Amino acid sequence: MINNDALQVIKQVIDEYNLKLSIRKYEYVYPRYYLFNHMRKMGFTLEKIGRFFDKDHATIMHGLKMHEQYMNNKDQTYLDYVRAIQYRLGTPVTNPTIFEDIMNCNSLSGLKIIKDKIKENFY
Repeated sequence: MINNDALQVIKQVIDEYNLKLSIRKYEYVYPRYYLFNHMRKMGFTLEKIGRFFDKDHATIMHGLKMHEQYMNNKDQTYLDYVRAIQYRLGTPVTNPTIFEDIMNCNSLSGLKIIKDKIKENFY
């Protein structure tokens, strides 16, 4: 059974992050990959996931593969980008403090992530 509350949050995230756009920048790709995986775990088929994002099944398969790779490698940039989405979906996360995030930040994209976390009341 699909949780309607989680589905509503997923739809909101897709709209807020403009994840239907065909943009390959990681600000768009990472959240898409994470949501592909989350929806797959919820029981969605590749085709149904694709409909949410206006993508074909091959794109979903690639995203699932990349998500797995990023998670296995504990890719910190990927984890930082998806942390706010994990929080919204109620997925267990170990949350760093704002101090830790600032001290570990070494790029403008990292600052954007911190800004997004502040907007989402992550800290």
